[in-house]
Amino acid sequence: MIQGGWCMVLGGLLGAAVSDVLPAQVSCARPSFRECHARLDSIELRQDERALIVQIGAVALGPRGHIAVSDISEANVKIYGDGGRLVAVLGRKGSGPGEFQEPIRLDFDASGRLLVLDNVLRRLTIFDPSFRFSKTLRLQYPGYVTSLQALPAGGTLLGVVAGGGVGVLRLDSLGRVRDTLLAPPRGMRMGSEPWRVLNQVSATIQGDAVLIVSAVQDSLFRHDQRSRRISAVQVPAAELRRVPDPPARFDPKAFAIWANSFFRPNGVYPSHGGVIVTLQKGLTFEGPVTHIWAFHPTGGWSEFRDSPPVVDVRDGVLVTMLDAGPERIAIGLFRRR
Repeated sequence: MIQGGWCMVLGGLLGAAVSDVLPAQVSCARPSFRECHARLDSIELRQDERALIVQIGAVALGPRGHIAVSDISEANVKIYGDGGRLVAVLGRKGSGPGEFQEPIRLDFDASGRLLVLDNVLRRLTIFDPSFRFSKTLRLQYPGYVTSLQALPAGGTLLGVVAGGGVGVLRLDSLGRVRDTLLAPPRGMRMGSEPWRVLNQVSATIQGDAVLIVSAVQDSLFRHDQRSRRISAVQVPAAELRRVPDPPARFDPKAFAIWANSFFRPNGVYPSHGGVIVTLQKGLTFEGPVTHIWAFHPTGGWSEFRDSPPVVDVRDGVLVTMLDAGPERIAIGLFRRR
């Protein structure tokens, strides 16, 4: 496993041609991820016995090459630098400044600040580029956040599962709701943990538009921020519609079996004028694999099955979690062959 230089590899690929990373059609005989993508580099996150990763909530890549990993079980965020070396542990269990109950979503903004969203405390904690605590913003939103992205001009974009369905909110730099980009559909009720797990929404920025993928409507939405128009493309993934009924009574074992029996969208990423949508079976990064659907306006959809869990896409380079063995965690970089 290569231990260094992966950030330079990623940076060197930013100018790759569209045809190299997002083809209009699948050229492989069998559209599996491993056959259609080449691994460029990988890095193992070095486990420190004083700060082991127990339960991954989210992974984010910083502009200076840092990797942030939120640990739900330990209620902290671990920062890794060159060679996968642990450089900082942010926060602990609690409700004070810089503390967490459920650090479920992460993102870096363009200046290198780290944003950490806590769904239990309903607040956004911000650390400066040197990973010193900066401030906490208390947020006003209904429901449960399933995606977070820092906006280029300040503020954040939240994908929210609420009592009426799913929606996308744009917040200003003070954490106030500035706009509702996709309103929750009527006629849906949350009412249970299985409902929350099933209904996911993820949003990201692509130029002047916001891209939104939703499990409720099985569609990819494009919200033009100038014209305010919304267009939709049906996601052809049959896995989204193969959802069995949840357990009639909540039992941890039965619930775990149910949650690992279907795919759900867990990410949408712009890529050279196209879009990559990821579907994941299970609830954690340690769970089963992901399927990828790549959409290009001139060529439609391409499917790649059985990929490792995708955590980011940088100009066509897929950043994934890798199975490095028991109690080992690694990040891999892949590009279309």
